[in-house]
Amino acid sequence: SIKVLIEGDQAVTYGYVMSAMDRLKNAGIEDVGLVTQPRSSESI
Repeated sequence: SIKVLIEGDQAVTYGYVMSAMDRLKNAGIEDVGLVTQPRSSESI
């Protein structure tokens, strides 16, 4: 099975990420995840 991780920055729109995830699922890739980074204490 194939696992895909998507990583983006704050400039990438939510719709673009959702579109990418949808295309992957339509291609038969069920294991799709998002890479996240913890917020720094300065940004809270």
